[in-house]
Amino acid sequence: KMYDRIAGIVSNQLKRIEELLSEKEQDFSERLKKIVVYNAYIKRRSNLEFLRESENKISTGELYTSISESIGYLKLNDIETSIIFDVDGDMSVDAAILAYDFFEVVVETVLSRASMLSINLTEKDGNFYLRMLTDTSDSTFIDDWKCDEFKSCHGKIDKIENDKDSIFVLSFEKGGVEA
Repeated sequence: KMYDRIAGIVSNQLKRIEELLSEKEQDFSERLKKIVVYNAYIKRRSNLEFLRESENKISTGELYTSISESIGYLKLNDIETSIIFDVDGDMSVDAAILAYDFFEVVVETVLSRASMLSINLTEKDGNFYLRMLTDTSDSTFIDDWKCDEFKSCHGKIDKIENDKDSIFVLSFEKGGVEA
């Protein structure tokens, strides 16, 4: 049951990998650079799903590890990346999964267009903030993105956008765990 659930969760990424493998117009090494981005998400998202089975809260280090591995592969796609991680503690596993899923949506949206992605995960007064800055300005994909799930994790998404950049801020009160 767990593997079926994971397969459903990552089905879009598996489909995209299949498309990239069968595409012949683009050089294979260029396609492979994108495939490893999707593959990193599949691996890390699967790990988070296994943690969800046994835990309500996880170390923020798990979210950092997931994001960090994924941005390592963005560099192969000529996207400059940076990550600042100034959090030490636990957060709701559901909040961590939402944050990582949102990160992936941004990555997949900007993968072929961005030249920069900056990630900043901080904590203030027990509240967690994930800020993402990218040098593209197409954020229509976040309108009403998983609003109910964010509310159940005491979270929200804010965006600031201009002609050149997009800033997304995910915030989770008390780490997404009821106070």
